[in-house]
Amino acid sequence: ASATPSPAVYEVHEAPDGQTVLTVDGEVYTSYDTRNGRVGHEYARAAVRIASGWERRTAGGATQTRVLVLGLGGGGMVSGIHHRCQARSRSRHRRGHDGQSGCVITAVEIDRRVVRIARGLFLGKKEDDGVTPDDKNIDESVAFVEQDAVEYVRTVARPGAFNVVIDDVFDSAGRRPEPMKARDFYDDVRRRLGAGGVYIVVVPAPAFGPGRGWRDLANSVSNMRAVFGKENVRVVKTGPYVPLFPQRQLVVGTKVVDQRLLDSKYG
Repeated sequence: ASATPSPAVYEVHEAPDGQTVLTVDGEVYTSYDTRNGRVGHEYARAAVRIASGWERRTAGGATQTRVLVLGLGGGGMVSGIHHRCQARSRSRHRRGHDGQSGCVITAVEIDRRVVRIARGLFLGKKEDDGVTPDDKNIDESVAFVEQDAVEYVRTVARPGAFNVVIDDVFDSAGRRPEPMKARDFYDDVRRRLGAGGVYIVVVPAPAFGPGRGWRDLANSVSNMRAVFGKENVRVVKTGPYVPLFPQRQLVVGTKVVDQRLLDSKYG
């Protein structure tokens, strides 16, 4: 009989620079400063800037940005977006009409242990300080959902429900799950975005040249262009810029309303 694999070992500790670090089986999973939301990885900082900078103005002023984060990873991106949106709201007086933060964030993660750790870090508590899996909303503007990402997008998320979707999901080997690499999933996400919405896919691949992951990057760019239009897709390269060495690059697609359709319908 084959031996049962040992469960992953999750550890949280504080680095000398004040960053909280989550490791899984000894490898750094995420790192960020719980006091201000600054994340350690360059790709995560880039995704946070894009998400927290998204803004739409209406006749009543700026509206809240609705962000969906697929893959929690310890909560670094959630913390970063939350803190930056809070700061933007305070400095520019751009809170939503109900007085909440400038962003409403939904984070979806299938691993219960990761959800539990992230809630604890976000609250600034340890697990034994009273953070339980039933704490679905730990802040009025942040909700954690324990569910498969593909299932959530296809069965729970409503069409047009989000302004920004970040796909940061990886399997135990550090690869993107096959269902999330399929073109129909990109199309499903696009339908969940409102006009002007942004889909950010994190892909482990070299910033330049061939190497492990370059095919996944090419696949993501191809799918994004097919669904969002070539002119509405860009690749945000992040370092360290070591040739052939896979880092995490961002493929970004923006949902643009067809102007010809608007002209024919409202012109």
